[in-house]
Amino acid sequence: MRSYLDAKLMAKTLREALAQKQIPLSHSETLEIVAQQFGFADWNILVAKINPSGAIDSNLPDGWKIWGNAAQCYDMGIDPTLLRNGQKSAVIHRNTEPFPSNNVRPPFGTLMQTFKADDWRNKKLELTAELKAQAADSVQMWVRIDGPIGLLQFDNMDYRAVKGTQDWTSARIVVPISNEAVTINFGFFVSGEGTGWASGFKINEVNANEPETTGMGYEGILSSPKNLDFAM
Repeated sequence: MRSYLDAKLMAKTLREALAQKQIPLSHSETLEIVAQQFGFADWNILVAKINPSGAIDSNLPDGWKIWGNAAQCYDMGIDPTLLRNGQKSAVIHRNTEPFPSNNVRPPFGTLMQTFKADDWRNKKLELTAELKAQAADSVQMWVRIDGPIGLLQFDNMDYRAVKGTQDWTSARIVVPISNEAVTINFGFFVSGEGTGWASGFKINEVNANEPETTGMGYEGILSSPKNLDFAM
């Protein structure tokens, strides 16, 4: 059974159902209807109920920055109400700003860092953290290695994302850093609706024999090419 924590998903479902009956309503209009269904005067009051702290601390610690193809559609910062193992948690929360209509890929907002790869060349990097999700389409951690002319390595946990409502879940990425690497970029993001948290980021060097992760997950990687002639 859904609760007020699923309010945005309920508004989306309502809007789609009404559209099928040729009753067009805007996203904001359906949000207001859902708020009233829960007995609140308007959406803002319901949001305060969902997030009792009433605010996200947008003063990010030094080094962190906001990015994404729909960054304006998310409130990002530190959650003053949530600690994990004694450490602060960062949060990305979908707000009421409509998603851009011209995005090529699904809308997302991310908190990230970029640092020089000088001390990491020809090594293997491990990024770990814990992720938490609430009514989220997708919460994912990511690492991107850039060289002089662009992307060298990338893993954004596709096919192993944290979705829906899940308590703290361990996340891990392992990538090689080539001699051509210039910068290392990492962070976590929310794609689509919902709220995601991250806490306890750690970056370590691991043994050269440590298996690498990929954005596709191991199940998507073939040991060799197959069926090039489309035979069964």
